Amino acid sequence: LAASGDLLQRADAAPGVAARLHHVVGQAYVALGEFAPAEAHLRGAWQRYRTAFGELDWRAIEVGCDLASALHRAGRLDEAAPLVETIAAQAVAVRGEHHPLARLLLDMRAKLAFDRGRPAEAEAPLRDLLALSEAEGRTDAVIAIAGNLSQVLLGLRRAAEAAVLARRSCDLARANYGADHPLALAAARKLAAVHLLAGDYVAMVAELEPLLALADRRLGSDHPDTMGMRNYYATALHRLGRGAAAAPVFRDLIAAQQSKLD
Repeated sequence: LAASGDLLQRADAAPGVAARLHHVVGQAYVALGEFAPAEAHLRGAWQRYRTAFGELDWRAIEVGCDLASALHRAGRLDEAAPLVETIAAQAVAVRGEHHPLARLLLDMRAKLAFDRGRPAEAEAPLRDLLALSEAEGRTDAVIAIAGNLSQVLLGLRRAAEAAVLARRSCDLARANYGADHPLALAAARKLAAVHLLAGDYVAMVAELEPLLALADRRLGSDHPDTMGMRNYYATALHRLGRGAAAAPVFRDLIAAQQSKLD
């Protein structure tokens, strides 16, 4: 990534090539949890595609989806929400409502509703998406959507249903990809949220303790998903009366989050 600057500069005379390269680099930064450079590259790719080939160019729609996702993950919900609506309408217009990208955008709309404090609006579309993904045997989608739906149900205080879905997502990810795969680590973080609501702090510690080193190695210690897992872990320690063990974890998290997310 650090060496990509010269290549991007040389490609700028060919808008399609430059847009594709900015898209790839932006996706890589998203995977690293580096949302500021990710946004810059994704926005650059999106603008190049739209200018050169029009707003309904499918590549522009794909990049717009990734840009909306990056804004969402960075916590910029008010910017992400209208962009998701725009890109979703374009995706349906070009490829129809059953295209995988259109479904992905529906999932994103549901997650945005949840994150903006409206979990009831998220449940129905996620259940529809889960049923479709199950029928088509799309394992990655089932893992992600089951995990997302579990968090929505937590927001609705339906912990028992949430636990079933979170455990299913976690088990499916581990069985197919291993415990250190990013999908499995994200699923484990969502399962920890279920334990937190249930007050099962012993289970939280037992679930997360062996995964923290895996997350550090696979994602990096300052990745947002790794920090989320450490936050749940420290919270569980605190609730168990182990404040001396929790305090340094919280201090490290505060410093890491300020550095990463400011």
